[in-house]
Amino acid sequence: MGKSIENDATFGGEGRLSTSTEDSTSAKNLASTTKNSSVDRNELLLDITLKTMVLLHHNQQLQNKLTALQMETRNFVRSCLRKTTGPGCADLQNRDD
Repeated sequence: MGKSIENDATFGGEGRLSTSTEDSTSAKNLASTTKNSSVDRNELLLDITLKTMVLLHHNQQLQNKLTALQMETRNFVRSCLRKTTGPGCADLQNRDD
């Protein structure tokens, strides 16, 4: 490796001489940054996965409640269609839907 010429924007893009120590340090910093970046991505994916699991569970609970309400409504309408007495039943039978 030894010495290499790199472009440095602070000097108008002119080449500058760097030592192998600087190259080694840069490589270590890049490797460390890549490792940290990978860890950050893994933590983010884990966080997204956990939030998704919570949302799926909540959606399942809401779906169960919705299904129960649909059954209750269906039973109420059937009951009202069988008899005309009861609160709200007269309104159902007078509708022209």
